[in-house]
Amino acid sequence: MTKKQNLDPRSIECNFSDIFAMCGNVKNINAVRDEIERQLHAAYETACFGMATAMPTVEVTAKAEQKTKKASAKTATKKASKKSAAKNERKEREYKDQVAVTDTKALKKLGLKFEKYSEKSYVLKGETKCLADYLRNQMSLKYRPSMGGWLVPASKANDVAKTLKVAL
Repeated sequence: MTKKQNLDPRSIECNFSDIFAMCGNVKNINAVRDEIERQLHAAYETACFGMATAMPTVEVTAKAEQKTKKASAKTATKKASKKSAAKNERKEREYKDQVAVTDTKALKKLGLKFEKYSEKSYVLKGETKCLADYLRNQMSLKYRPSMGGWLVPASKANDVAKTLKVAL
């Protein structure tokens, strides 16, 4: 029994260019390529899994892989459609509850107020859920659940207060 050694993949050379040079046309080159792939796959399957006959195994494995891929594709499609439906539903709910920044009466009902957090920042508190998209996207603020409101840098505080008509 001989001891098997590790082979450096970069040291292996297969002279496929000579084989392809013997082919007369592109159709023949494609047929040779397919045969090389088939033989390579069969040898790989035999070496990895120690099977005596590689061809039946390759066919069965390929069919099983196709079934697995189809099943996983169906599952992934179902999950993606459920997620997108839930996401769209959430967006629709959010947009129904939105309050226009120009609607002074609606803004007053929200009970917004600023609290000083530090020398450099304030916290905007109140019923801000309906303003979340505006505060996050337009004003570039961050919601901090631990603070119970939106962290507003002192540099933006005047703009936010003026826009939302809240005393600073």
